[in-house]
Amino acid sequence: MPPALASITGETPAGPGTRFTDAEPWAEWWRTFDDPELVKLVGAAMRGNQDLRAAAARVRAARALARGADAALLPTLDARGGYTREKRSNAYFGGPGNTEFTDPYSLWSTTLDTSWEIDLFGRLTQQEEAYAQEAEAQQEDLHGTRVALAADVAQAWFDLGTAAARQRILLETVTSRTRTLELIRARVDAGLAGELELHQAQGQLDIARSQLPEAQLDHELAGHRLALLLGRPPGEVYAGREPALVAVPPEIPIGIPAALLQRRPDLRAAERRLAAQNARLRAAIAEFYPSITILGRYGYESRELDRLVTSPTEVWSIAPAISLPIFRGGLLRAQEMEVTARKDEAAARYLHVALGAFREVADALAGIRRKGEARDRLAEVVAAERRALDIASVQYEQGLTPYLNVLEAERALLVSRLALLDAQRAALLEVVRLCKALGGGWQAEAAVESDL
Repeated sequence: MPPALASITGETPAGPGTRFTDAEPWAEWWRTFDDPELVKLVGAAMRGNQDLRAAAARVRAARALARGADAALLPTLDARGGYTREKRSNAYFGGPGNTEFTDPYSLWSTTLDTSWEIDLFGRLTQQEEAYAQEAEAQQEDLHGTRVALAADVAQAWFDLGTAAARQRILLETVTSRTRTLELIRARVDAGLAGELELHQAQGQLDIARSQLPEAQLDHELAGHRLALLLGRPPGEVYAGREPALVAVPPEIPIGIPAALLQRRPDLRAAERRLAAQNARLRAAIAEFYPSITILGRYGYESRELDRLVTSPTEVWSIAPAISLPIFRGGLLRAQEMEVTARKDEAAARYLHVALGAFREVADALAGIRRKGEARDRLAEVVAAERRALDIASVQYEQGLTPYLNVLEAERALLVSRLALLDAQRAALLEVVRLCKALGGGWQAEAAVESDL
C-alpha cells in the first residue's frame, strides 16, 4: 500500500473539528449530512436515472450471454419431421423392365437428432467462464454507476444551495446599497455630500444588481442537471441547501487502505475483466488439442404415413468423431498471441485503475484538509470585513472619513462573502469526492435490479 495512505490512523487530523478514522466507510454516506431532502433525491435518482437503467440492462444482457455459453457444455436435442416426394433416375437406378427403384414415391420421417461436444480439454468451460466473468464485471459497472450517481446528485444539490445563497447575498447587498444610496441622496439634498458620492453609490448598487442574473442562471442550470440525474425533464424547482447549513461530519471513516481494492466497483470490474481474459487465454490454448463430438439420430422413416411409427420403419445412427488441428497457417498461434496481448492489456488496466484509486483518495484527503483550512480562514476574513464596514459607515456618517472608505469596505465584504460561500461548497464537495473515491454508494447485499 502507498505509505501516505497506510500511515493514516484515527489520530490523523482532517482540519478543525474533523478527523479521519479507520472505521468502515459509510455505504450511504449522503445520510451523514442530515438533509432529508438530499436523501430523498438520491433515492429518486436510484429509481429513475436512465444511465442506471441502461447499466442494469447491460447486466441482464451479459448474464444472458453467460447462460448461452453454459448451454454449449450440454448436448443438443432436436426433433425433426418431414415429408419428401421423390423420383430417382431411371438410367442410374433402373433398367429394362425394372422400375421398382425409379417409380415416384413419398417418404415420411420423424427423428430425434442429438449432438454433444465432449469438453475434454476445457475449451468450452473456459469460454463459459469468460462470459461469466464479463457478467460480473458488468454488475460491478452497475455498482460504479450507483456510486457516481449518488455523488453527482449531492454535488448538484450543493450547487443549487450555493447558487441560492449567492442570490441571497447579492439581494442583501442590493438592499444595503439601496439604503446607502437613499442616505447619500438625503445628504446631497442637505448639502452635506457631493454629486460624486451619489454617483459612486449608484454605481456600486448597479454592480450588485448586474451579478444577480448570473447567480440566477447558475441556480437554473443546477436544477436542470439535477432533473436529468433524477430521470425527469427540466421544469421542477429545487431549492437546494446552503453550504453554511451543512456541517462537515466530525469523523470521516476511510477504512483500511488495502480494502479499497475490494470495495471500489471500478477496481472490482477491472479485476473481473482480467479474469475473463485469463479464461479466454486458456480457451485459446485448448484450441490446439483434439475435439471430440458425438452425433446421434433416432426415429422412423416410411413411405406410408399410417405405418410411420412402427418397428420395421425404425432408423438410428451414432457417429463419434474426433478432430485434431494439423495445419491452420498459424491461425491458432495468432489467436493465442492476440488473447495474451489482451490479457496483458487488462492487467495493465487493472493496475492503472488501482493507482488511480489511491490517487483519488489521497487527493480527497488533502482537499478536505486544505479546503477546510481555507474555509475557516475566510470566515475570519468575513468577520473582519464586517467590522471594517461598520466602522467606516459610522465614521462616514460622522463626517470623519470620505465615502470612498465605505465603498472599499462594502466591495471587500461582498468579495469575501462570495469567496467564503465558494469555500464552504468546496469543502463539502471534497467530502463527497472522498466518499466516492472510497467506493461508497452501493451495498454488496443489495439486489442489483430490484428497483429498476
